[in-house]
Amino acid sequence: MGTDEAEQLLDDLVERFAAIDRDLRRAVLPARRSLEVVFTDLGVSYHTLLEQGELRPVTQGSLARPDVRLTANSDDLRAVANRELPLGAAYADGRVKVEASMLDLLRLRALL
Repeated sequence: MGTDEAEQLLDDLVERFAAIDRDLRRAVLPARRSLEVVFTDLGVSYHTLLEQGELRPVTQGSLARPDVRLTANSDDLRAVANRELPLGAAYADGRVKVEASMLDLLRLRALL
């Protein structure tokens, strides 16, 4: 996977997130959270901001201290995004690293 495919994968996830009922997103998620995805094999990071249940456009680059950070190689992130690999299994196997508060993880899990 190259960076173009990584960006398309993230765009697809943003679209999937937008398809979730807006009232549910606003009820479950806090007013503002920063999210970062790190593709270890590509050496690239992308971030976005979640505000009022809406995701802002994804931007290349890393954040000093995002509220939620997912780190993995592109194949594993694609498998998780395509629901071919459960996030919990990928996390338990060490294939995906998640840095977030327990509350943020529970909130996001409720939507995905």
